[in-house]
Amino acid sequence: MLSRRNDCFKQRLFLISTWVIRFWIIYLVRVPCLDALFYVGTYHYQDFMAFVRSEKRCGFYPENVSSFIRRDHSIEKESCLIFMKSVINFSAISDVAKAKTNYFAFGAKYSFPLKASPCTNQLQDVEMVLFCEGQTVFSGLTCNQGCNRLSEVCRQSSDVNEELCIPERKIDDFCDNNLPCPRNSECKMVNNFTSCQCSEGFEALDGTCKKVGLTLGDTCDYNSQCSGTINASLCLHDRIRNKKVCSCENGYVADASNCILSGLPLNAECKEDLQCTETVNGHTCLHNDVRNQSICQCDKGYIEKNSSCFITNRRLYEYCDWSEQCTGSTEANECKAIDGIKMCYCSEDRGIFEGACLKVGLTLGEHCYVGGQCTGTSNSVCKADQDQTGSLTCQCSNGFMRHNGSCLKEFKRLYDECEIDAQCNRTSEEVVCKEKYQRKMCMCNTGYKYLEVNGTWKCLKEYKQLYDECEIDDQCNRTSEEVVCKEKYQRKMCMCNTGYKYLEVNGTWKCMKVGLTLGEPCYIHEQCTGTRPAVSCVSKENDAGVLTCQCNSTRGYLRYNDTCLQVDKQLYEECEIDVQCNGTSGKEVCTEIRGRKLCLCEVGFIEDKTAMECFQATMMEEQAWIADKRIQFLVIAVGGFVIITCLVCLFTTVMFALKKRKSDNQRFEYQDSTQIEIGHIHNSPNDDTGNIYDEDVSQAHDHNSVYDHTDDIYNVTHQREEQKDENFYNHIETQSSFSEQHSDHYTHSYNHLHQRPFPMSLVYNEPNTTSV
Repeated sequence: MLSRRNDCFKQRLFLISTWVIRFWIIYLVRVPCLDALFYVGTYHYQDFMAFVRSEKRCGFYPENVSSFIRRDHSIEKESCLIFMKSVINFSAISDVAKAKTNYFAFGAKYSFPLKASPCTNQLQDVEMVLFCEGQTVFSGLTCNQGCNRLSEVCRQSSDVNEELCIPERKIDDFCDNNLPCPRNSECKMVNNFTSCQCSEGFEALDGTCKKVGLTLGDTCDYNSQCSGTINASLCLHDRIRNKKVCSCENGYVADASNCILSGLPLNAECKEDLQCTETVNGHTCLHNDVRNQSICQCDKGYIEKNSSCFITNRRLYEYCDWSEQCTGSTEANECKAIDGIKMCYCSEDRGIFEGACLKVGLTLGEHCYVGGQCTGTSNSVCKADQDQTGSLTCQCSNGFMRHNGSCLKEFKRLYDECEIDAQCNRTSEEVVCKEKYQRKMCMCNTGYKYLEVNGTWKCLKEYKQLYDECEIDDQCNRTSEEVVCKEKYQRKMCMCNTGYKYLEVNGTWKCMKVGLTLGEPCYIHEQCTGTRPAVSCVSKENDAGVLTCQCNSTRGYLRYNDTCLQVDKQLYEECEIDVQCNGTSGKEVCTEIRGRKLCLCEVGFIEDKTAMECFQATMMEEQAWIADKRIQFLVIAVGGFVIITCLVCLFTTVMFALKKRKSDNQRFEYQDSTQIEIGHIHNSPNDDTGNIYDEDVSQAHDHNSVYDHTDDIYNVTHQREEQKDENFYNHIETQSSFSEQHSDHYTHSYNHLHQRPFPMSLVYNEPNTTSV
């Protein structure tokens, strides 16, 4: 019965203490030292007592707290909770305020004061709450009032018909149905005491149950968690995933879900590239066909030499250790020591051209890139092959020609040494390569001669035919002069020289000299044109085999002072010597009259115009004839003077009239004086319309009237016979100079006996010139 009462009392006390605890707060003011924060949290009684007895409390301790508790319960069985938390932070030097602390344990309320002592360090307000209520300790807050999610859980209390905020247990903490254990743990009986212990597969690490047996790549916090993969016991930060994961131990690398050995050297068997870490630049795991397995090999761009990896693709002049490294520049594939420095360099048969090693010593026709490669053939260069694909090949330089794999100089001059004809003439045939004086040299070909043309010596073809093209005379005539090189129709060709003519001689056409004079040798008549007229090519009188140019006697010519003169001249025909005037009766002589030499009758003879002969005349007839001739000369002279005077007067008159008309502003038409005869110039006044007319002159002037001496002499002779009693003769002449078209014939008489006066009017109508 007594025990029941005690139980009831305890239940009531528990309910009362529950409500009291909810509002029970002890303020511990100005607890110095950050070390005191170590005690902030939920602790067992033993922890609280340790804190009270320690020096960390900085002079703060509850008075007689231990004596109060021991009186009701043993310390070993007590399960008290002490809460302390920070309230206000500030900096000051102050004393710990006195406070009264209430302590509840098993239905008993314990109260004790706090003894104050000064603290000189930085202070921090602390709130401390103690719970000692047997095995049903709780914070005193209901779930409706809000639990601290970080440290509390909401549970239905079996003792109190409410949902209470129960502080979350930690590993090894006391637990029951109302005080659940933290995640990944469960309440187990250990040493007759229920406490929170990690579930299976978990371990307590820093007061928290962490899963163990994690495999490679699993998220972790501690190395001890990573036990699920062999050689993967490290929990390391993964920079890619940005969290800690189980990783392989040193000397191992991850291969899928396993850790495999790393740090393998070259040629060691491997599965992944990460295993091959022993050799620098040898991190590649590749299958080897010879060994039929994957082994560690050098990375791409590196080669293996002496169990090491060396970089390849080294260029010209770059450092190297082995020739196999020199693959970056064309043909720079040898590692040589140049001035004590090892570098990639060209091989012996290569030369350096614009940073590349190219083969030298190339011959004609071989492919090339630059001219310096074509050193296998002298005088050759690298240029496009225009006859084929246009690719670059070694070819002869300009001015050289290819012959049997060699380049021979072209355009050799005469007497330069040569090997073939083409060096001398290229494609023509005038110059060839001949051997002379035990030397082969360029010389004129057969049929060509070394001649000068406009100051330039060259080989020109000889013996050109007529009308063949040429450059100089020597091509046409060799040594003679009958054929020369002339320009005709804008072409120079072989033609007959001046003084020569293309003539046929005995069936052969050739250039023959013409213009030969009397006595010169000839072949045909056409040559004898130097003495004219009537010169023929005939045999000499004393040498029938020699042909010379002679006067043609068959045509009535004879030689006189290197001239052929026609003989048998008739009266009044022109002549040079008397012997020509033998065409009538042999009584003619060559007489000069008015600047002309004519065949006339000798002195003492007169002509018969009808018979064209000379007859013996009396003394009186001869004197009359002479006088008549003198009168004719006088008439001609006086008439010429008169005509000139008239012309001057007429010109003066015309000029005066023109000037006068100009001054009077009168208009008149005029024609060019060279188109109008003087007799046609007339001035006429303006008609009603203001026009000026030229009066038509119907009479023309004959400037070429010929005085017929034959008729004159003939009339004189017959007049003497017919009019002997009257002793005068009529002499009729046609007026010539400035006579009108219908002029009258004036008859004048000449009295050779001086019995009649001479009519002076005839003087002014005598013609200026006379033709015989």
